[in-house]
Amino acid sequence: MGLTTFVKKLKQNLPNYYYFLTDHGKKKNGTTRHLFADVPKLIYHEIQDNTSIVNWLTGAIKQEPIDVGSKFIRNNNNA
Repeated sequence: MGLTTFVKKLKQNLPNYYYFLTDHGKKKNGTTRHLFADVPKLIYHEIQDNTSIVNWLTGAIKQEPIDVGSKFIRNNNNA
């Protein structure tokens, strides 16, 4: 099961599940980074859907969570 299939299933089954998906920094072999916290400048840049990781996390803390990168879920026809 791929990541987008797994995230789609989580979203369907867990009412309070929110995600941040991006293809930022996608490599030629199709892989992406799984963690951006080790590159501080990236957490402040809008890398997906005009949203930065820090803004996504802030929204979650303020009880205003959103899904980011939903196009990856919509484009996944495997689930």
